[in-house]
Amino acid sequence: MPDGDKYHSKLSWYYQEPYRDICERKLDYSEIIWSLKNALLRDIKKNYGALSVKYAKRIGEILQRNIENSGKNSSINWNFLSTEIDRHLQQASFNHYVKEILCRASKRILHEFRYKQRVETNNLPEIIVGSLFQEIYKSNFEERIPLTTNHHADIDNAAVESRIAVGLLNKKNNQQTLDKFLVKAEQS
Repeated sequence: MPDGDKYHSKLSWYYQEPYRDICERKLDYSEIIWSLKNALLRDIKKNYGALSVKYAKRIGEILQRNIENSGKNSSINWNFLSTEIDRHLQQASFNHYVKEILCRASKRILHEFRYKQRVETNNLPEIIVGSLFQEIYKSNFEERIPLTTNHHADIDNAAVESRIAVGLLNKKNNQQTLDKFLVKAEQS
């Protein structure tokens, strides 16, 4: 997008090209997913940085430690864990938007543990980071798509939504992208 075309007024420039590709359907889904992943990674690097990923890992480590320790006692104080997330995020030097996304990502995983939708704690820091990636994707791309009345190439909203539903964040490809980003974040 060298000429700076704006295809959707509510999307940042990172997501303009993938949005155009979805609307025009020039590429197959794997190429569109690749384009979306690249846009997501550029967005994370520029607007959230490695520090937010490190913080998400730290929250994951705190949750993992508390869940594993309290598992021996067979009772977990979920309110305490939720308060711990809030306390750590209040101490962080991020802007409010980044804190809110980190909070949603962390508490979503906490919710899954509380209601037994997730039981594996071995890689909880990476799960929290993956949840952070998903929250950023949803808030910066997926949830902004319906905010326009006229989509590019005169496609209707239902068609755009169904094309997006194919999914950016499938588990196998997301884990490979996550692993690469985590390695880079730890090196910096």
